[in-house]
Amino acid sequence: MSFDLARLASATETATRGGRTGFGVVALVASVPRGLGYEVRHDPNPTQEPDNYAHCVVEGETDQTRAWLLAAALRIVLQPER
Repeated sequence: MSFDLARLASATETATRGGRTGFGVVALVASVPRGLGYEVRHDPNPTQEPDNYAHCVVEGETDQTRAWLLAAALRIVLQPER
């Protein structure tokens, strides 16, 4: 999974990154995926987004239970456009 670190990018910056429009933004506290056994790390300026210093990744094997637990921990920050 790919995220932006909230202290380095606003919700609007995240939603419109790369010229995209209509996207929403959710927040996830890093301790949640870490507590489920995922690795969470800052991955600034990846190849696909070279100007995104806020970029982070959550990596690890997933299953339906952990996917539901992650989804339940999400908080909507910016509603998608309709």
